This record gives sequence, C-alpha cells and structure tokens, in this order.
Amino acid sequence: MLKPSELMTWDEMVEKYPGKWVFVEVVEGSRINIDKGVVRAVVEDGHLADGMEYCKSQKWDCTFARTTVEPFMGIADGVNFRIDVEEGTEGEF
Repeated sequence: MLKPSELMTWDEMVEKYPGKWVFVEVVEGSRINIDKGVVRAVVEDGHLADGMEYCKSQKWDCTFARTTVEPFMGIADGVNFRIDVEEGTEGEF
C-alpha cells in the first residue's frame, strides 16, 4: 500500500496510479465524481479492505475509486447488476 498524502486532480491520479484503487479525501467535486482531493492510500485489486482499514484507523473521511475501469473487469456500479448471454443462430440478429 502506498500512502502519498498528496493533493492531486483526478487526471493526475489516473496518470500516476493507472489500474489502482485510490482512497481520496475529496476537496473539489463529489464522492462520486472526484475533481481534486488528497490521496491518502493507493492499493492494488484485492487489497481494498487494507485501504479501508487504514483510512478508518486514521479517522479520514475517504472515498475510493479505481483509476481505470476496463470493460467486463468484474466491477458492477449498480444494484442487481446482471448480464445474460444467449447463443443464437446465424442471421437471427
């Protein structure tokens, strides 16, 4: 886990920490759309709990987001998310 405690824009976070989860105290924007904030922790996939515990232990009000999201990477941003796949015959669609 990285602990930069650095004020950055969202674009700077994406550039410096591609494919990582950033835990941010939002300064500008919102918890959903971060424009600028203090990056308190940076973790890899599978270590979200470590970042949450660290920020909670420091009593920081952080939100977290992944800097890059690839299609079908396993993150569903919604309630009751579901994908159905059906096999069709040629010319059916």
